Amino acid sequence: MNVWRMNIIDHRSAADADSIKRKFELCKTLDILAIGWTGWKVEDSTGYKKAYSAMKRLEIGDLVWVKDPINKTPYLCKITDYLKTETGILADNDINVITPCEYIDVSNAMLAKYGLSNDDLTSKNCTIGQCRVKRITDATKKLYGAIK
Repeated sequence: MNVWRMNIIDHRSAADADSIKRKFELCKTLDILAIGWTGWKVEDSTGYKKAYSAMKRLEIGDLVWVKDPINKTPYLCKITDYLKTETGILADNDINVITPCEYIDVSNAMLAKYGLSNDDLTSKNCTIGQCRVKRITDATKKLYGAIK
């Protein structure tokens, strides 16, 4: 079981808080993690290539930290299936690569109990990346073990 951190962001100039909130709620409702570079020349985007490569490496059972992009509520997502490419309504909402998962709401008190902070849950320099900080991965696995 690997631990990952994912930033849910929207760099498009047309993105507004309502659009970002709607997309996050859609992902949460459908139990998916998603990336989308709709309208961009994805083959020219280094960010897309890195995010897609990371999403392809997710294994069933891996844990991924995400935060609500508006209110910063933390969620621990357990991967339940492998990467899929989307078309249709999801692609119309700027979501074109998904990984099914289970969202688990985690309180700040629970984070603190396991020595974690909101800052620990953020991927520092990419959309999604594997966490290589032993303290964070160990604490995440213990936290998950306590709530599953």
